[in-house]
Amino acid sequence: MAKNKLAKSSMLEAVKLLGEQNEISSELIVKILSDSFIKAFEKNGPFDSLKPVELSKIDVNIDLDKEIIDIKRVWTVADKVAEEDRFTHIGIDNELLKGKSLKAGDIFEEEINLDDILYGKAQHIKVLFLQKLKEHEKAKLYEEFKSKKDQLIVATVFKYEKGKYAILEFEGASVFMPSREFLPGEIYELGQKLLVYILEIEKETSGAQIIASRADANFVRKLIEKEIDDVQDGVVEIVNIVREAGMKTKVAVKSNTPEVDPVGAIIGVKGSKIAPIITELKGERIDIIKWSDDTTELIKEAVLPAKIIGVKYESTEDSQTAIVIVEDDQFLPTIGKRGINVMLVAKLANHKIDVKTKTQASEENMEYEPVTYSTTRFSSNNNADYLASKEENFDFDELTLDEIAEMGDDIEDNDVDYKKKDEEE
Repeated sequence: MAKNKLAKSSMLEAVKLLGEQNEISSELIVKILSDSFIKAFEKNGPFDSLKPVELSKIDVNIDLDKEIIDIKRVWTVADKVAEEDRFTHIGIDNELLKGKSLKAGDIFEEEINLDDILYGKAQHIKVLFLQKLKEHEKAKLYEEFKSKKDQLIVATVFKYEKGKYAILEFEGASVFMPSREFLPGEIYELGQKLLVYILEIEKETSGAQIIASRADANFVRKLIEKEIDDVQDGVVEIVNIVREAGMKTKVAVKSNTPEVDPVGAIIGVKGSKIAPIITELKGERIDIIKWSDDTTELIKEAVLPAKIIGVKYESTEDSQTAIVIVEDDQFLPTIGKRGINVMLVAKLANHKIDVKTKTQASEENMEYEPVTYSTTRFSSNNNADYLASKEENFDFDELTLDEIAEMGDDIEDNDVDYKKKDEEE
């Protein structure tokens, strides 16, 4: 088989051009090329007339400016060469050492003539170089995107498979959004600009996978931080946020300035501040709740516009349960459609919640702590007024007894991951 000379000049010019196009320093591009040469000589290939050597026994010197590529095989001189050392040691009586003043233990460097590198080995070096260059680019992408984790970005829909996934493009990088992270009911179009939350950046051996979401609770958190000046400035703080994407989100907030109403600061006059966020979420309900360290007070705020009349607490080694007592006509508004309202309240308060009507509590002779509401507490900006004006049209009278029973089952198992449960079904 005829030998092929390596065109050093054209190869090094191509390498330099690749480095410039990918904004890689000369030092790094030289290292990538050197590593590729070394890797190529580690194992014997079908077109290689040179013996394989250990990684530590090859020396590569590359100078892009002077167009120099020097490759040397490094041998250790020995009186006798053991079988296992035959590729790294050279016998003192070897013909290559004739006329050289060397003794056992000295280092002998054998220059590899690039003309002796056959076509197959040259192609192997090229493949290794491009592979390492790609790995570097992916590692660079990971480093660049690390700072964007937990942030919002505007990306372009590049590919979309309904019910499966969407691939987005952002600054030359591919961003993956699986169907579980879609906003329920949304259908995307190629070329569409989409606001998404960077949920995860998973480092892999060959680079990074960037995962985006519109369903995560933190997507709403970041929307609020983006739109509401008082949250950006730290005047109002988001303490906790829970969400059932496409249905409802509950956000517990507190004020770090006594004179600022945290709920009103986010909702705005007649919902003016929260409106753009609801629009981005395609009409998803958002309950803004005043945070309290008192669990009863927090539950009372979180179930609004429904009202409770009492609470009883029960504790076990594994969990804490709040038995919430309501007027008979407040049972269904308290639990909400599919039990979502009370499920979110339970997550927000970190308690299991069991809802009982006043009649049921009376029949069970249950004693509970009464809950009262102030008649002067709310202003025109308050959350209760806003929620009441935006309350979804949901006819509880149309529910069957079986549906109500199913809702009750959901309430008693508030530690279930409802999103995961729906996916499995």
